[in-house]
Amino acid sequence: MLFDALLEILSLHLVPAYVGLVAYPEKLQALLPNTWHLESHDKIVLWASVAIALFFAIKLLVNARIGLARIHFAQQTAVNLSTRLLDAYLHAPHEYHLQHNSAELQRNLNSDSVQLADQLLIPLGDLLSQGAIILAVLGVFLFYIPVDVLAVLVGVLAVAGHAVLSQQHRLQQEGKEVQQLRGRLIKNTNEALGCAKEISLLGRQKFFVERFRDLFSRLTRHQRHIQIMAGRLIPGGIELATIVALAGMIYLLFRQGHNSQEVLELITIAAVGLARLKGSLSGFMGAHSLLEHKRAILDAIHADLAELETFTTMTTDHETAPAFRRELALADVHYRYPGSDHDVLRGVNLVIRKGEAIGFVGKTGAGKSTLIDLIMGLVHPTAGKLLLDSRPLHEQLPAWQRQIGHVPQLLSLVDGTIRENVALGLRPEQINEAALLRAVEQSQLTELVERLPDGLDTVIGERGIRLSGGQRQRIAIARALYHDPEIIIFDEATSALDNETEAEVIRAVDSLKGHKTILMIAHRLSSLRQCDNVYNLERGKIINITHDKSHLTPREGRATQ
Repeated sequence: MLFDALLEILSLHLVPAYVGLVAYPEKLQALLPNTWHLESHDKIVLWASVAIALFFAIKLLVNARIGLARIHFAQQTAVNLSTRLLDAYLHAPHEYHLQHNSAELQRNLNSDSVQLADQLLIPLGDLLSQGAIILAVLGVFLFYIPVDVLAVLVGVLAVAGHAVLSQQHRLQQEGKEVQQLRGRLIKNTNEALGCAKEISLLGRQKFFVERFRDLFSRLTRHQRHIQIMAGRLIPGGIELATIVALAGMIYLLFRQGHNSQEVLELITIAAVGLARLKGSLSGFMGAHSLLEHKRAILDAIHADLAELETFTTMTTDHETAPAFRRELALADVHYRYPGSDHDVLRGVNLVIRKGEAIGFVGKTGAGKSTLIDLIMGLVHPTAGKLLLDSRPLHEQLPAWQRQIGHVPQLLSLVDGTIRENVALGLRPEQINEAALLRAVEQSQLTELVERLPDGLDTVIGERGIRLSGGQRQRIAIARALYHDPEIIIFDEATSALDNETEAEVIRAVDSLKGHKTILMIAHRLSSLRQCDNVYNLERGKIINITHDKSHLTPREGRATQ
């Protein structure tokens, strides 16, 4: 920034010097010793022209290099911030994700993070750079132009600057509206594409298309206001101010009795300076307006980082010996979701011993999945305690969670190969082939993999769209088994499987009994025949425990697929 200003000072001195040399070569001779004699006027002009052209060429290259360094710094800062943001989201408590729409998080990570560099950090660098250049130009003016004449320039520019700055609050509000509308657009698009099949069957395309058009129209209206203000009115206002200032300076110089030659010399300096000042002022005001408009982006990212980065310290780097040697105990546990006025779980008392197979059954909304979230440490009890081997669970949470394999009710598969989905989050060279094949076999996926031409390297499509529901479920089971966990949790894991496949999975689960601790959730007791104990939940409380399940039939209460 200071180097930019120094180059501008030199250029402002060189241009009038060059003009004076060309127009009045005798002045240069008067400054030289008597023994020095100038060559012809043509050669003087030639060498002066070459010198000033070379200076401005060097200035161009230096400015380009400075600009490149500034852009690199801004983009690298944006990369670091967005990376920190994703890391913070992935370490955030489960309650945070329950309270925030994924469209908002996508907007912050994708749209806002990209704009952070291009429309916030780079303009910030421009703001500082142009501010330094403006001060440098005004400093040169002080050297050449009388103070009272310069006061005209400063006064006119101050009025123009005040007029521009008075609109900053409006630009800031427009920026907030734009950010909110971007998030709602992403949300609408996700909902429309995610429910495309149901929307088509119901004939509801018009609702989503019209809502998309309305949101997009409002977004472009706000952006139009911002573009007119920052791209037209501000530069045009600065140009008008510089012309008025120049005309006022010329008038005042003649009024003060300066002759035409003196006025020409001063106006040459003023014109060159004002030309540069106009560009710098336009850049300064434009960057300032853009910063006000985009400040909402930085505010949102800063707020999320300030709230969430404390959770990123919960890593595996400092884990000690494996947890869960004897039992996990829940003592009078209550849980209430943030913003809710009633407890989802009420006074739950439960002991899970190592090696047991435990089942949970109950109607929808009974609290089964919430109880499992508590056991996994994804949420924390509103009241009561969770004790792992007689110590508070939260003191051993990372070690505990690394021993859990979870098969969720709602599957999340990546648009990649079967191998990538089973060994989720590992680079190809990190994948343990033996562990992969073991997990595939235990989840009854071997036959499917052998039928596919590309085997484990078969691409399954977005959310596993190229597979059946049962096949997707078995990939999720294989993922849970890949890292050979101590505790395996099935959250309605067999709900999408046919009779035969479910029986195979149940046999695989049976083979793990005694070696692993198994927790299973189901709506029906018939799905939990292999469990040692089955807890029945109703309205957030355990109402009874079933120990003897010999009377249950293999398909009790289950419709044939």
